[in-house]
Amino acid sequence: MSGPTPNPEHPLRASEVIRRSGMDPGPDDSELWIDCPVCDRHQSLADAQLEPAEDPQDITAYRCANGCMVVTVTGHPNPVPLPGSGRYRLGDFAVVPLVPSGLVITMPSGREVRLTTHVRGVGA
Repeated sequence: MSGPTPNPEHPLRASEVIRRSGMDPGPDDSELWIDCPVCDRHQSLADAQLEPAEDPQDITAYRCANGCMVVTVTGHPNPVPLPGSGRYRLGDFAVVPLVPSGLVITMPSGREVRLTTHVRGVGA
């Protein structure tokens, strides 16, 4: 596994955002789980397809392994905190689950933490 990049560009993996926030050891993308509401696939972020994000605030998008939709993005936090925005600021960056079930992180202790968001609609 490679170390954090000094100046993040695509791909900025969710696992790297978590490690940069101070969790050491941090989980790998294979320990971050999400469900696609389109195809119902339960998948780790390691199985998802990485692509550059379209929103300028975001850096990397994780698309469902079946190509259905973008399920999570990583990027920059909101300049002004917006409660309920679903952007989880972890240090200098943010992880944003884009599906109703959220993103499940398996902690080193084995405990699971779920990051959820308010999703207005489901689509590609």
